[in-house]
This record gives sequence, structure tokens and C-alpha cells, in this order.
Amino acid sequence: LLASAGWDGNIRLWDARHFKDVGSLSSHADSNFITSVCFTSDSQRLISASWDRSLKVWDVNKGNLITTMRGHLMPVSSVAVWPGGDKLISGGQDKTVKIWNLANLDARLDFAGHTNHVLTAAFVADGRRVASSGLDNHLKVWDAGTGETYMDITSAAIADGATSVPAEQKACVLALAAMPDGRHFATARSDGLVEIKDAVDNNAPPQKLGKQAAAAMSIAVSPDGSHIASGSVGGIIEVWDNHGRAVQTINVIHGRITSLAFSRDGKHLAAGSDDGPVRIFDLATGKKIQELTGHA
Repeated sequence: LLASAGWDGNIRLWDARHFKDVGSLSSHADSNFITSVCFTSDSQRLISASWDRSLKVWDVNKGNLITTMRGHLMPVSSVAVWPGGDKLISGGQDKTVKIWNLANLDARLDFAGHTNHVLTAAFVADGRRVASSGLDNHLKVWDAGTGETYMDITSAAIADGATSVPAEQKACVLALAAMPDGRHFATARSDGLVEIKDAVDNNAPPQKLGKQAAAAMSIAVSPDGSHIASGSVGGIIEVWDNHGRAVQTINVIHGRITSLAFSRDGKHLAAGSDDGPVRIFDLATGKKIQELTGHA
């Protein structure tokens, strides 16, 4: 299954093999768009985060709402599931990161340390650590069990060619995704830089994959970790292998690339953009093979 959500407050489910609409879910407050969705590891449940400050857990097969989880005081920006499947993590505009227990559906740990909106958060290092980034331009790595800060990185913006960047200008990590090696994670930055970082060794330098011409706002890692894709506000998708070699450039044109997801076999890439449709691309050719419409 493939899930998509957006400004219309609805979640749509698609048959990822045949690219057919197989249903929709809707229960968030009116006029509150859904910021993030993710499946549990067994694909039986789906979690959605919204501007209505809630997280909702859905039964995928029955199509019904299981429960609503509240705890954030402002809109929830992101949600992701722990690799083991029994926990999830959320980040919100209330400057907090929360870990929730999917067994009893309550918040079990809060991470406070960001001084502005948290944009994205995910489990890294096989779930032993948590990575988060915010509009305070800080990328933080925390111990998932204790909440202790393990890394706190503020990166200066970079520029290409003769374009200079003031020393005080900082780059913000807009999206991050865990690598399946249980150690690294990929980041997409507001200055277009895409990197792989080490969640275990805080002295290890990041591996630069490349730099998009506009802010990189979405990122995805293939299931085997061999490829990383990033999408920009300029409507461009760049795909690299994990050694930093450019593999594919896809010009979507239509709107900002707000989300990306690889197929399980790593051969296709789904891209969501703010103009509505979800587009499916063949990574070998870079060509669009399907366009899924249904969001208002």
C-alpha cells in the first residue's frame, strides 16, 4: 500500500502495485491539513499527524479510526515509527519531540531542547537514538531511552561558485531519514545540501552526496540503503547512490516536492507535491509512469 495526505485533510490509500485508489480515511478537524503519515512495520495500522495537534491511529484493513492521541500543544509536523514497531515519534510546532507507546497509546518520553518549531524527527541507529531538526537551525541526536542529548549540530549555510554566504547565516535541516545500516541517517537542508550523517560517532564528518539548486525539503532512502532521493522547492528530484554518485535527475516542475517514498523493490519512487497529485517514477529511466489524483 501507498498512503498520501495533504491540505484537504484526507488520507488516500493506493494499491502500490496497480496504482489504484483503494480507499480514504478522514477524521481530522475541518480545515486542518495532514502533515505526515506512516505505516507501522506490519502495515496493519497507519498513523497520521495534523495541524489539529493530534496523532491518529487507523486500522488499515477495516478503514476505521482506532484512537486519537493528544499531547502536542501546537500543530504536529511529523510522525515516524520505530523499526521494532511498538513506538512512534512525533515532532511539533510546540518545540517538542515525543515518543509514544503504540501498545498502550500514551506518550512515554518528551524531548525538550529546540527553541523553535520542530520540523522533522525520526528514530536512527536501530531505534537507539532519535534525530530531530527545527527552525532553530539545530540538528539534535538524542538517546531514545533517556532523552539525553547526544549531538547538537548547527550548520552554516554553503554556497556554490562566487555566491557568498554571510557567516551568521545558518542552514536548517528540513527533512531526515534513517539508513537501514542501523547507524547513519540522511538529511536534506534549506541550502540544498544533502548529506549522510553518523548517529553513533559524533566526531565523524558528514558525507556530502550533493547539492540541489533550491532548498531540499524532502528525502527518502531506498529499502536496501543503496540510493537516496531528495526533492526541492523548485520541483526537482535528485537521486544519488550511497557513495555520492548522481544517478537520476527528475524535473517534476509542478510545485514543491513535499514527500518521497521508494517502492519495496527500490525500482520506483513516489513523489508528493503541493499541486495535489502523487507521481510515480521509474528510477531506471527517470520517467513518470503514473499520476495518482484524488486530493482536493
